[in-house]
Amino acid sequence: MEAAKSAARLLAGLGAGVAAIGLVVPASQTAMRESPQTASDHRVRGVFSKIDIQAFRRDGIVVIDGALTAEELRLARVDLTAMLALEGTDDAFFLKTDQDSDDVRTDRVCWISEVVPSQRATLGTGMRDALRVVRSAPLALLAADGRGAAHLHGSYGVPLSNQLACYGAGGRYVPHRDTPGDADASFHHPLQRLLQPGLTDRVLTVILYLNEAEWDCGTDAATGASLNEGCLRCYLGANAGDNTGATSTRVLNIAPKGGRMVIFDSSRVLHEVRSFPEGDAARVARGVAGGDTQRQRAAITCWVGGAHSSYAFLRPFCVPRAEAAYFLWPSA
Repeated sequence: MEAAKSAARLLAGLGAGVAAIGLVVPASQTAMRESPQTASDHRVRGVFSKIDIQAFRRDGIVVIDGALTAEELRLARVDLTAMLALEGTDDAFFLKTDQDSDDVRTDRVCWISEVVPSQRATLGTGMRDALRVVRSAPLALLAADGRGAAHLHGSYGVPLSNQLACYGAGGRYVPHRDTPGDADASFHHPLQRLLQPGLTDRVLTVILYLNEAEWDCGTDAATGASLNEGCLRCYLGANAGDNTGATSTRVLNIAPKGGRMVIFDSSRVLHEVRSFPEGDAARVARGVAGGDTQRQRAAITCWVGGAHSSYAFLRPFCVPRAEAAYFLWPSA
């Protein structure tokens, strides 16, 4: 009996320590991970047969259209609309990121998960199914790469918590890489890697868009050319120290169409979110037809990597507070 009480006290103390650290460490940088096999929902249809593995090997990026059916997208957007309706209230889901600078990015985010109790409660059926598709992508990519990719399984940890982000009209995110480059010494200091393993261990970025099926990128009234409003702009072939895209060999503009998935190398691909108009008035003033005063750009993002990093054994002691209960009692 005394042994059981001691064990309970030990677990309680460990949980309190985990929670205390979780108060100050952002979820995006420490989220716990599981293997691609565990994360994958094997009931997901064969949408990943569309993976162009040759393009991924060549450019470090692949675009998959139709990752969600029209009905799956509709249901996910119903859930998204319900979540957005609570903005400005005490029950709001979306908050500014911990990187709170409008000069860098203007999105609002929340974290969603099927296993973390506080995050699981926010998921409707449509959002849950969309999340399952996202978390199934790493295993599918490994399966598509028949070139001895088994060694990558150890570095393809899939986070329990994944980001759902929204940009309002006018939203943007400046050019960046999801994994800091070698030139940025501050992110490769041993202490930084210890405190932010989820940021420095990223291998893949998986994005699933939850916008309308046909995103209006805008058209120049004079030339008829696309304005690429709100697109994901990728600077392919850019030098490692280039943070503007000046050295890129090709620029790829990807419209954030609902149901479209993009997978890319987190450290290799320099990318940005292009701004889109403030609403009908702004578009009319610029001679551009169409527009929506309530326009939102939404996506689920999963940063894959770090399952067996040098510091993986320390991750359970630095997890966000919301994941502490799952760490201690995963079957709860």
